[in-house]
Amino acid sequence: MVSRTATSKSRLDFLSLLHGNYRDYVLNDAACDYLEGLNAD
Repeated sequence: MVSRTATSKSRLDFLSLLHGNYRDYVLNDAACDYLEGLNAD
């Protein structure tokens, strides 16, 4: 395992450290419900 540090401690920076070169994301049920709610009238 490679340990890296970053000056910024944002959530996106943290996720990019975990994902490395991979850019795939998983949507859970709460995220799907939220996205469906955006299209609601």
